Amino acid sequence: MSLGDVDPQDLLDLKLLDLSATWPAAAQAIISYRMACIGCEFSGFHTARQALEVYGLDEGEFLESLVTALRSVGRPHPGGLANPT
Repeated sequence: MSLGDVDPQDLLDLKLLDLSATWPAAAQAIISYRMACIGCEFSGFHTARQALEVYGLDEGEFLESLVTALRSVGRPHPGGLANPT
């Protein structure tokens, strides 16, 4: 699976733990927004969209940063999600 196989909006509906396990570069975007989600107990339960709401952050700006970070690496981690639905 590559980023090209996924609608970027769907990335926001992934659990943060799954998102960072599938695309480790996602941590760059999460940390750059000063979100304390990496390593948080709730990262396996909250989606990126839910975390953005909790932090009061703009989805569009975050998504742009996230997609940029993911494209900089080019491919997901082989041990990540097999199917992001």
